[in-house]
Amino acid sequence: MQTPQAGAALSRLKDMERRRQEVLAGAIGAIQALRQGEQHERIKSTVDRTTKRLQRHHADLTSQRPTLPRIIVTEPVVREKWYGDYTDRRQGAGGADRQE
Repeated sequence: MQTPQAGAALSRLKDMERRRQEVLAGAIGAIQALRQGEQHERIKSTVDRTTKRLQRHHADLTSQRPTLPRIIVTEPVVREKWYGDYTDRRQGAGGADRQE
């Protein structure tokens, strides 16, 4: 004679075995669909979960350390030492420079 506890445990074991068979059948179906180049709900849901997880991770990183604006520094224009920005440079009174 089975006790109620033993009957419940047996029922749970049967339920776990049935669930395991369903998962196994779904996985085999997904592998076969993948080999044939078809879509399967398990494959699609895995891709969706991975995509969402990566989006959450990226959002989390950018919320903690947002990207800083880029400052572009160009090379200075090398000018001749004696002429600089003058078109014509001559010495004025007292050695002062004057632009002409």
